[in-house]
Amino acid sequence: MQVSLMTPQQTVFQGESDDILVHGHLGQINLLERHADLITKVIPGSLRIKTGGGTKSFEVSDGVLRVKDGRCSILVMTAEPITGQRP
Repeated sequence: MQVSLMTPQQTVFQGESDDILVHGHLGQINLLERHADLITKVIPGSLRIKTGGGTKSFEVSDGVLRVKDGRCSILVMTAEPITGQRP
């Protein structure tokens, strides 16, 4: 799935993902390939994006997530990489 993680200032991450784990307003959401179209509120917490090259983790603020036609757009106010990640 193509994923874009964006703040008002910049695109923090853009690329292919096998698995996305994010906190939504109803609980934790795990997004995989071919996920149904979805729009949900993102609540502050950790966001994990698994790619073919490893896992990228971010601490994000509130925002919104949209899955449409196999693309995931995550728009948040802030997104900071979590250091000490394993490849």
